[in-house]
Amino acid sequence: MKFGSETLYRLFVLVADEKSITRASEKLYISQPAVSKQIKKLENELNTTLFNRKNMELTKNGKKLYNQLKPIIDELERIEKSFETKRNIKLGTYNTLMSKLLSSSILEYYKIYKDNEVIIENSNIEKMFKKLENGELDLVIVKKFNESNPNIKYIKLGNLEDIFICGNNVNFGKHKELNVLDNKILYVPRNNSIALEKMLEILKDSNINPIIKRVDSTTMVNLVRDSSNIGFITKEYISEELEKEEIKELQLDINIPKSEFGIYYIEDNKFKELADFIKVIEYNLKL
Repeated sequence: MKFGSETLYRLFVLVADEKSITRASEKLYISQPAVSKQIKKLENELNTTLFNRKNMELTKNGKKLYNQLKPIIDELERIEKSFETKRNIKLGTYNTLMSKLLSSSILEYYKIYKDNEVIIENSNIEKMFKKLENGELDLVIVKKFNESNPNIKYIKLGNLEDIFICGNNVNFGKHKELNVLDNKILYVPRNNSIALEKMLEILKDSNINPIIKRVDSTTMVNLVRDSSNIGFITKEYISEELEKEEIKELQLDINIPKSEFGIYYIEDNKFKELADFIKVIEYNLKL
């Protein structure tokens, strides 16, 4: 994050008001080290110490700066609020990704913008990126996609692990070889990913031919739970079902790369509400 002088001053006033770097970082949805670094940067620019680091009380020069800046920052915020208009955010993602990974971020965003709305659209990757380019979507959150448009920016959030699953009562014994999948129904996601393509490539090279059926994650869990068939799905999507032992992970002798996922957006379309929403998502999800 790049901080200009105005942002540094706003950050300084917030830390002084909160008397805590931790609370300030939580309000800004950025890390504590980032806040500390910017306060230190301001102190270096002004060639003075602004806070007593033991209790985060203002020093003499810190109080002087605070008394000068506080009314200015308050007036700026008052002016900004007088011009605020409701602007909703249009988000494209997978349904499972939204429900499992983004729900807490959306709730946090609603605490900041109580009258705004995050409108979710679930579609395939190609349609979502086309809508992102023409402004019908403000951001897309999906597994990393080979996007060549230089106007589309990407922020990595972390990695997702894809696994095989089966019903909790199914017993394959200690058999972990891939041929357990041969001529077996294998449920896979509707949308392709690097991990899925790699897995199918390995099976093909091993001359293993499962019966591939593409379904959404909710349907997959229900189908696997009540049969002896197998599914291939992102582990983070089904963490609750795994914890409740409704289904279980089937460990097979195969090395599947983790899938990177993140935020895609158009830099020129990064309005204030969107920028704040991205901060919230990064704070909650970035690994």
